[in-house]
Amino acid sequence: MRASTLSRILVLALCLVEAAHAQQESAESAWVADGPVYAITNSSAVTFIGGDFDRVGAYTGRGVPVLVNDGKAAATYPLVNGEVLAAASDGAGGWYIGGSFTRVGGLARNYAARVMSNGSVDTAWNPNANAVVRALAVGSGKVFVGGDFSTIGGASRSRLASLDATSGAAAAGWDPSPNGVVRALALNSSVLYAGGDFTVVYGLGRSKLAAIDVPSGVPAPSWNPGGTLGIDGAVNALAVIGGSVAAGGAFTSVDGSARGYAVAVTSEGVVTAWNPQFNGVVRALAFAGGKVYAGGDFTTVNGGTPRSRLAAVSSVNGAEAFWSPDPDGTTVSALSVQGSTVFVGGDFSFIGNTVRNRVAAVDLVISSATGWNPNVDGAVKALASNGAVVYVGGSFSNVGGMDTHANIAAVETATGKVLPWGPDASAAVRALVLGANGLYVGGDFATVGGQARNYIAAVDTHTGVPTAWNPNADAAVLALAARGSLVYAGGSFTSIGGSARNRLAALDATLGTASAWNPDVNGTVRALALGDNVLYAGGDFTTVNGGTGRTRAAALALATGLASAWNPDANGTVRALALSTTAVYAGGDFTSIGGAARNYAAALDAAGAASAWSPNPNGAVHSLVVEGASVFLGGDFTTAGGQVRNRLAAVDAGSGLAGAWNPDADATVRVLALRDFRLHAGGDFTQVGGGKNPRYGRFLLQAAAASAPVSFVGTVVSSTSIVWSWTPSTDSQGYAVLTGADAGVSGALSTSAWSYAESGLAPNASVTRKVRVVNELGNAVSPPASLYTLSAVPATVSFTAVSRSSLTLSWDANNNPGGTRYTIEMSSSSDFGGVISTAAPLSEGLTSQSKTLVNLRAGATYYLRVLSWNASDVPSSGFSPVVSTVTMAIGGVSTEPVTNAVDETVLAGDGQTTVEIPAGTVYPGELTSGSIAVGTAPLAGTLTASATSLVTANTSLGPGQNLVLASVREFVFYDPAGSSVGGNFSGDVTISLPYPDVDSDGIVDGTSPPLDVASMEVYTLDESLSRWTLVGRPVVDTAAKTASIGVRHFSLYAVGGAASSIGFDELRVYPNPFKPGSANPNEGRPCGQNSCAAGQGITFDNLPADVSITIYDLAGTEIDAMRTFNSGGVVRWDGRNKNGADAATGGYFAVIESPGRKIVVWKLAIIR
Repeated sequence: MRASTLSRILVLALCLVEAAHAQQESAESAWVADGPVYAITNSSAVTFIGGDFDRVGAYTGRGVPVLVNDGKAAATYPLVNGEVLAAASDGAGGWYIGGSFTRVGGLARNYAARVMSNGSVDTAWNPNANAVVRALAVGSGKVFVGGDFSTIGGASRSRLASLDATSGAAAAGWDPSPNGVVRALALNSSVLYAGGDFTVVYGLGRSKLAAIDVPSGVPAPSWNPGGTLGIDGAVNALAVIGGSVAAGGAFTSVDGSARGYAVAVTSEGVVTAWNPQFNGVVRALAFAGGKVYAGGDFTTVNGGTPRSRLAAVSSVNGAEAFWSPDPDGTTVSALSVQGSTVFVGGDFSFIGNTVRNRVAAVDLVISSATGWNPNVDGAVKALASNGAVVYVGGSFSNVGGMDTHANIAAVETATGKVLPWGPDASAAVRALVLGANGLYVGGDFATVGGQARNYIAAVDTHTGVPTAWNPNADAAVLALAARGSLVYAGGSFTSIGGSARNRLAALDATLGTASAWNPDVNGTVRALALGDNVLYAGGDFTTVNGGTGRTRAAALALATGLASAWNPDANGTVRALALSTTAVYAGGDFTSIGGAARNYAAALDAAGAASAWSPNPNGAVHSLVVEGASVFLGGDFTTAGGQVRNRLAAVDAGSGLAGAWNPDADATVRVLALRDFRLHAGGDFTQVGGGKNPRYGRFLLQAAAASAPVSFVGTVVSSTSIVWSWTPSTDSQGYAVLTGADAGVSGALSTSAWSYAESGLAPNASVTRKVRVVNELGNAVSPPASLYTLSAVPATVSFTAVSRSSLTLSWDANNNPGGTRYTIEMSSSSDFGGVISTAAPLSEGLTSQSKTLVNLRAGATYYLRVLSWNASDVPSSGFSPVVSTVTMAIGGVSTEPVTNAVDETVLAGDGQTTVEIPAGTVYPGELTSGSIAVGTAPLAGTLTASATSLVTANTSLGPGQNLVLASVREFVFYDPAGSSVGGNFSGDVTISLPYPDVDSDGIVDGTSPPLDVASMEVYTLDESLSRWTLVGRPVVDTAAKTASIGVRHFSLYAVGGAASSIGFDELRVYPNPFKPGSANPNEGRPCGQNSCAAGQGITFDNLPADVSITIYDLAGTEIDAMRTFNSGGVVRWDGRNKNGADAATGGYFAVIESPGRKIVVWKLAIIR
């Protein structure tokens, strides 16, 4: 038995506790048929129906906007679930409507609603009347409403109210309170005319007709055409004629004066002589071109002139006009004049000799029907035109006619649209089931889709073409079930699938041949239900398996076809079977089953015994659906579960008692099907759920408002668009994407829409959205999701201030807001196919729209592009246009590519300066390739070094440095994209510097004092100090005139030398020992915290220039270090370590080193 999948919903929907939603019983039909419906089966998208019908059409609801130009229904409009009795244009392309409905477009709207010009329902305008609305008039920002109600617009208002046209709220203090039904309203400037059944308005006598002051709601004091004798029948219709008003209705006397169902009254309340003398009730009036057009039940006018149900009379004297459209039927209920046409509604089928079903457009001159033909299937009771569209309301179910479909059809489940699919069966279809190879069909037919198919067939669900499957039964097939590779068929046949099979068979789902399974039933089989291991069968039979007694119900093993011990022994036909997890429910004509008295419905246990469950319907049950704690019954009964329930009921699966749900079908319900929270009902009925639903009704069974989607996320697509997506909600009837503040973004989305692409957003903008899921009982909203759109790609990029080692790149914002971050990519290749420089070091955190790039290679071509990032640190979907430039060239620069895969030697343009790099050396920046530039004329222009620092260093040479300016060379390493990279090589790189010695005398040319080649040193520029500092002694090649040395860092290098006479012959260190605490100042005085003046600390005197002094303790640990440049030969140590703490008592060494690498070690002592 099938487990419940919807019990959480249906338990509440049908329980005896009458929740508000349980009262909802209106059908929401999707289609209608012109004959009985016997079979329904559903997929998620398509509903298949079978029966004894010729035509099927879409259910349009009872209010439809129809286009004036072609008579077709508007593309979009909301379904109205009850009669529409009044309609009025809202002046903005939409309508206010009134009637006996309770839902419009799936929204709760009790008796009044506003339909917008786009076909949606105004969510703000919901007056929520408590009874029928019969009349409407619109003007001055108000909607005047008449009917049967006592509350409306949030206030107590008896039968007549003034509502705000935007909010639907009742006007404060405006309360005429007529004591009877208001059936007609007409507005003339500041006067509202009202007609109906009342005799008192605002406490004043006003028989059936009143004139009310619009601002105050008080009746005009002297306007009382009924006088003392009153009007003897209801006023049904009103039309303003200049300063007068015409009234039509069911009356024949006005204040004692004879009037044939119509009267005219002046603005002063005087009854005029106008008396067209209709011979029957007038139900509609309209005025145009000096004529009053009247519709109703009459057949003559002016005392005998034939005018059947529609006439035109003079507005001056009431004389009939020649105009005579002559509709048939019993009445004309609605009129609306537009231009040279009057739109007419009623219950007619002809206008003169022209077929026009219930609504027509009639020419005002020649009185014949125009080509406008909406073809409505039920009475039209309200009309309102707004120029391009006429709103048609009434008690109908279809506008536009129905399509021919003989006994079988398919409709789109969501919309009710009848699909072109149509195999057409030659006689009634009584069973349908979806199976492995299509839709299986059973019934009384001999052909399907024009092909011979006796009583059973299979049809392609997409094309409607019968498949080759043809079991060829010899009599009717009345029940079908399918599982896997088998189709089970029951009926009255004795041969099927090529074999003798009495009334029940198992057929191969592909071949149509009968299997060996053969229960051999002796009477008609009418119902089948598949259990886990058995097939339950019901019908008229009394034996199975060739003689085993099983009266009208049996359980047959799927493996063998043999009857189990289950034997309910019904005393009448079993027509329906349904399974729950605990019972088999049976319906039919019986009054005894399972060993107990059970009228027409019973629940049977595993042994076939009847349980206590007894809903006791008073007539046959033809169909059952079980879901969780609810059982739906359809049949011929008028009571069930202890309540009046006409032919359709829902009862509790435990107690058998009926809940509040009461659809009230007017004829037999023959089939029920449950799918996606909706119960589908088919049969012979024409009314169900409080309205006209010929042969089909569909009911929403949800018991709670929709649940929010489990997840809701956004995916950024571009700088202006985001795709929002969510998990589907199982109880949804639609979705809408909202802003964080609940404003609409997407409009209404279908139940199958699980994503929405939003466009038109701003770049790099924070966007917060959520999704609302809706069903007819409420809605739920997901938690919000927030993310940023992508930033826009800059559209233009340009260069300024291009120099030999730098440039400034600028770009436009392209609608990006302030704070958008940018990065720059740089390459030596126009397609950026080579190595691209890392963008972050160039522009990390860059929020401005320009950037100066430095350390570029002179005379090199650079390609650059800009990437933008949003606030979530996600890059834009593309780059800016690529721009290129060439940096300024510098003379004397040689640049060569290098790779650490091999030994590399770079020879500069001077033919002497070289760089040698061993294979395997890791280059600065952990790179394995790049290029090396050698500047041989840096004094004329540096590549990356500070020219200012170079000039300062050259003018601040220490004694004996004797720098050879002709040897100054600059070395720079560039990454593959052309950016200079600092840092060190992983091992020594040998550089060779030239020196001049033209005459090869061993003395560097131009040096003073003369510099011996043998004593040359190599110096490097320390840009932080603007000083040349010693690197070390090079290897001198006197033949090549070069000095070579290993270095690990590129910079400016040069050769020079220190004078040999510079030494430490005159060095003095005092006081030693140093006693900072002694009373004798000659033994030492402590220095200040940040300085040492003369006579303080330990003094080193008579030092050469550029001396470094390092203090060590006796363990060899460095304590402090000092250096001096041109300090006058004096350095003082404050007796403290590097951290500023006093050095402890003990012995120390001072290591003193001169630029010529002459070193002296001096022993010191400190006593504290």
